[in-house]
Amino acid sequence: MEFQFQKISDYGTANPIVARLSIQTSDLCNFFITDQKRKDKILKTMGFDIQFKLLETFKIYDEMLLEIQKIDKEATEKGFNVQASGRVALLPGIVRLESRCDAFLYNAKNVLREILKLINVLWGTDFKGTRFDEAAKWFSCNEEIDKKFSEMLKSDHDLWIKRLIDMRNAAEHPEGEMGPILYKNITLVQINGQYKYCPPAWKFNTTEFMSIIDDMETTIDNLLRFSEDILTGYLSMLPHKFPLVFIEIPENERNPDMPVRIRMGMDSSKLGNNK
Repeated sequence: MEFQFQKISDYGTANPIVARLSIQTSDLCNFFITDQKRKDKILKTMGFDIQFKLLETFKIYDEMLLEIQKIDKEATEKGFNVQASGRVALLPGIVRLESRCDAFLYNAKNVLREILKLINVLWGTDFKGTRFDEAAKWFSCNEEIDKKFSEMLKSDHDLWIKRLIDMRNAAEHPEGEMGPILYKNITLVQINGQYKYCPPAWKFNTTEFMSIIDDMETTIDNLLRFSEDILTGYLSMLPHKFPLVFIEIPENERNPDMPVRIRMGMDSSKLGNNK
């Protein structure tokens, strides 16, 4: 057979993950990198290794979100199945909630592993696993690295990366030091005499349960932006002839067919002063 085609993804460039890790990465690298082999290595890491693992987390999130939206729609159209004068309620639920959350955390941690490999590709380092704390220390001691970059690594590690890793470890070892993750499926509450479904929630090292869907959405956005920040941080440290600047496109102005977030522009404040 002369030609064989194979589908390797359920998502195209209209998905922000695909657009930003593939198309955007290629466009940004073209401004700074002339070595095609090096560019190809970066594109493989961003546009394949990170992208496909991040799409796995997105798929879990997207399927659960659609189920919740369907339940909300049915509740709006048909009402709530409340019986015995409000004493009994038959509730819908998200099937396999805990196992799907475990899979989400597993894939999210794998994304972190690939992002650390991206750092190794860009700077020639040899960090292992998900030790972004070690990477942040290394960069902070390197005088050639922009101080803001090492501060960004440490800030992201402390704000959300450590929690994500701890949650994955707790899911894998519920009897360990981290303790188990506590779950609540869809619940029914009454507010001002009106019934309302509350989406699934989990609790981990917090006093209150947090929306799983909101947490997943934030995690995906954090992982995607973190990948971009590492790439743009590296590219900004490379020598270049023109005063280039990274410009973030407002979300409402992005092309829905290819919603890239970052484009290159000229720093007008430095035009005429570049040597």
